[in-house]
Amino acid sequence: MATVELEQLTKIYPGADAPSVDSLNLEIDDGEFVVLVGPSGCGKSTALRMVAGLESISAGRLSIDKKPMNSIAPQDRDIAMVFQNYALYPHMSVGKNMSYPLRISKVPKQEIQRRVSETADILQLTEFLDRKPGQLSGGQRQRVAMGRALIREPKVFLMDEPLSNLDAKLRVYMRSEIAQIQNQLGITTIYVTHDQVEAMTMGDRVVVLKDGLLQQADAPGILYEKPANMFVAGFIGSPAMNLFTGAMTTVDSTPAVKIGSHAMKLGPSVMAAHRDLAKNPPSDLVVGIRPDDLYDAQLQPQHEGRITAEVLLTESLGSEIVAHLDVGANSVDTGDPDLDELGPGTEGARNSVIGRFSPHSSIKMGNTMEVSVDTDRVHFFDGASGEAI
Repeated sequence: MATVELEQLTKIYPGADAPSVDSLNLEIDDGEFVVLVGPSGCGKSTALRMVAGLESISAGRLSIDKKPMNSIAPQDRDIAMVFQNYALYPHMSVGKNMSYPLRISKVPKQEIQRRVSETADILQLTEFLDRKPGQLSGGQRQRVAMGRALIREPKVFLMDEPLSNLDAKLRVYMRSEIAQIQNQLGITTIYVTHDQVEAMTMGDRVVVLKDGLLQQADAPGILYEKPANMFVAGFIGSPAMNLFTGAMTTVDSTPAVKIGSHAMKLGPSVMAAHRDLAKNPPSDLVVGIRPDDLYDAQLQPQHEGRITAEVLLTESLGSEIVAHLDVGANSVDTGDPDLDELGPGTEGARNSVIGRFSPHSSIKMGNTMEVSVDTDRVHFFDGASGEAI
């Protein structure tokens, strides 16, 4: 196994206006599963390809096990990579596809047989060793591609959107499969995806990128509970965090935050956790509320925060009701181009509040409802810098 260090790693393509990856600093521990995530064009695949040696490094330093790798050829880095399109040889059996890297390295036949048997057992491919890739399902072909990489016993395992060609149900299954295999083998793994749900469910640590810049690198729970800035807040979570323009005020001599025409009192614990709100609140305050922290006040009246909302749309999912609400507040761009390019007022744009409610709620489209808010879990940001307060 190995550690991986990226120090000011930068990639600038000829003629580009800005770096694809800009001064990326990241230390990956031995055996850690790290996921790179972000919107299209954020630089995550480029960063992975620089680690693999498939892209040259414009500036900065890459080390594997403390050894500089900038000038080392891909085949000499002791890494293995799984691609989005599997890249299997259709005329070879599963066993021969898996053993191919060993055969070209002239590994003894007996050792090849041992590794193929062990790897096939781990990936549950033993009964398919004599079949051709065309006779397998998408998930089975993906496991063969993983087997061909793992059989080399690499120090570092790289995966570039390996599940994007699978259907939704199979992706969920393969997520857990890959996470279990990585945990079992303990191979240092860097995994790239554009799917934040995939990132949050698989990684020991998730690295969020935007425009080639590192936004935050933390455990999934910390990313969700304590986003470093508005972009991470809007990108992580499904549905994403609701972001509004807001302002500090007082209600009955108690600090409160105003969203549209609604003012919600903030208790001592909130003010203690966000001291700058009392000392020096920004003029362009942004308030963030997760869909999970909005409740039907008729069912859960314990939260003091109150917002009156018009129900624009409901989506009954059985275990919950997802509702789109108009609360008369101005929404704020998430910073995610995949969402914000829709623009205000466009059907499907994030210019309404989204809440997740109990299936026992009587919420109905077209009605007005009272929503209670857990103010202890409200987030605050400086609208100018985007940074969390």
